[in-house]
Order: sequence, then structure tokens, then C-alpha cells
Amino acid sequence: MKYWRSATNVFWRSSIYAVVISSNLVVAEEARISLLKMAISEHRANLAKLETWQGQVELEDRRSGENGSVQTINSTVEFVYDRNSNATRWNTTYLGEQLSRGEGVLPIPGIMNAMRKDGAMWRLGWPIAIAQERSGPREVLIYPEELRAGGMISFDFDPLHYFGTNGQLVSDRLSHLLSNIESLPANSFAVDRAGSRVTCLLTSNKGRNIERYEIDLQRGGNLVYMNGADERVKEECRLEFEEQGGVWVPRMFHFSNANLRTGVRMNRTAQWTVNAVNEELGPEMFSLAALGASAGDRVTDTRTGTVTLFKGLSDEKGTEEPNSRLRTAFVLVNIGLLVIVLAAAAIISFRRSRNIK
Repeated sequence: MKYWRSATNVFWRSSIYAVVISSNLVVAEEARISLLKMAISEHRANLAKLETWQGQVELEDRRSGENGSVQTINSTVEFVYDRNSNATRWNTTYLGEQLSRGEGVLPIPGIMNAMRKDGAMWRLGWPIAIAQERSGPREVLIYPEELRAGGMISFDFDPLHYFGTNGQLVSDRLSHLLSNIESLPANSFAVDRAGSRVTCLLTSNKGRNIERYEIDLQRGGNLVYMNGADERVKEECRLEFEEQGGVWVPRMFHFSNANLRTGVRMNRTAQWTVNAVNEELGPEMFSLAALGASAGDRVTDTRTGTVTLFKGLSDEKGTEEPNSRLRTAFVLVNIGLLVIVLAAAAIISFRRSRNIK
């Protein structure tokens, strides 16, 4: 009888403990979901208030090569964004380049300014063959938007990249994690809150791969810190935001990327010196002239194979160049070289593969 009572007590204690543990797991799961939804909501609400945005950014890009060489490029970017027309333009002025300790570093890109509108990319620069000389007639290449370079340290400065990481809005990243939360056990995906900051920590491969995001709910639900690592690459990102016109926008950004196998390091620091939000913009802000095109520059539409000459401020479509169809082969070669450049830029950036696809 005593043995039966002892066994019964053990059974009931185990059952109670199991119920408590199960209840705690449910609470933890609900807390993760609640915090994720809160961060997503804050971020999207902040972006919903951003109708137009224009400003100026001082950039410093530094790359340390495998052979010990160091390249530093300083530039100024003027940008403008209009949500209603889904258009963005950025004009880059290179201020200087410093090289030290050997050769083998990347040259300053020959492509200067770019614009995204009407579902296409418009890119102004010297043809690749004369990009290093940076002189003579320039060319505007128009091609499908999906061929644009991405990421925070590419030579394409898309201001919206700084509302997320690696070209993905932080709310979209969190939404993806939320939709896959059932396959992410608590011991590999933790969500916590301290003050106004929500921290998401994702681990895999026995803790060797990590992604950490810190979102500040009092600063528009924006990403203020990120770090990630796997066996090949380590990344870290810090952002500061300021409120302009009721919208939280970036004012400082620092990003570092290190290849743990080769020792190559890439760093970018961005400082916003001008931030203007929700001021009225006219269509001229997204014109060929605003892009920086000058009279005599070629405009090559890779989608149709046509080549026109830009005449000046009153000319937005260009005048078709005589025998422009004969340049189709040249255009295709130029596109091929451009794609190679974009692919090389993507490889050099050493962006981490996502743990969750």
C-alpha cells in the first residue's frame, strides 16, 4: 500500500510538472509572437508616414585586401525618394581615393548616378571601356530593375536599404521569421525585450551560425543593431535614427564585414548631413537632367535595343541616333559587362547566406 501511494504521488507530481512546463512553453511562444508583431507593426507604421525623402550623405568605404592593401574611398551622395511614384534617385560625387600597402584593390566604379523608376533602372556613367579615364561622352543605360545591385555596401545607394539589412526591410525579415515560427524552436530562436528594444536571436548549426537583430520600438521600430556570423563571414551593423517630420529616418550607419578565411574586410560609414521628409517633389526630380545627363550623352534602352542622344533639359526621351540599330551588338556586350560588374560587386560584398530561406 505504501509503495502504491508513493508511486501515485510521483505520478501526480510528474503530471503537474509536465503541465507547468507545457504552460510555460505556451506563454513563451505567445510572448515571441507578440513581440514580433509589435516590432513589425511599429516599423511598418513608421514607413507608412514616409511619403518623400531627400537628403545628403557622406560615405567612407574601406576595403582591406588579402595582401595587406587598404583602399579608402570618400564620396557624397545626394538622394531623393518618392513613395507615390515608387521612384528613387541617387547622385554620387567621389571626393577622393587613398591606397596603401600594395596593389590589388578595387578601382573607383565608373558608374556614378542611378535612378529607379517605371519598373526600370537608369544608370549614368562612362562606358566600361573608358571608365578609368572618366572622361568623354557618358551613357545612360536603362534595363530591368531586377538587375540592380543590392546591399548596404554596393555602389548603388538605395536609401531604403537603411531601413533593414542586406536589401530587406527589417519588418519583412521579421515577418518571414514569424511565418516560420513553428519550425523555429525556442532554443534556436529567442525573442526578448529590454526597455524599448526587442532582440531577436536566431542560431543554427550547433550555435556556429547566428543572426541577431535589435529593434528600437521608440525609434520607429527600426533596426539599430545587427550582427551575424557563420564559419566563413562575420558582419556587424549599427544605426542611429532621428525624427524628421514625424518619421524616424537614419542619421548614422556603420557596417563591417570580415571574411574569416581570407582576412578581407569591408567597412562602410554613412553620415546623413541633410534629411528632409515629406516635402513636395515634382516630376523633374526624376528626369534625365536630374540624373546628371548632359547634352550629347547617349541613352541606351537595353529592353528595346534603341539608342538615342540626349539633347538637354527639354529633352527627356532623346532623339534616335542614326544607325542606332547597328549598335545592338555593342549594347549587348556592354550589358554583359555590366552584369559581370554587378555580379562581382555582389561577391565582393560577402553577404551572408540566410539561415532561414
